[in-house]
Amino acid sequence: MYQIEISEKADMDLENIAKYITLDNAYRSLSFVKELIDFAKKNLSLFPNTGTEYL
Repeated sequence: MYQIEISEKADMDLENIAKYITLDNAYRSLSFVKELIDFAKKNLSLFPNTGTEYL
């Protein structure tokens, strides 16, 4: 089983995305970022060699 971790840069990008969406809809910003994370984790669990590994 693979462990999926979100890098610090990716986390900052997600935070910036949420801040931008918050300008229009605060509730949707949280749900959208959660959907992005869930989608990425699901796809990486099905196809673990499709992501880029940063050490």
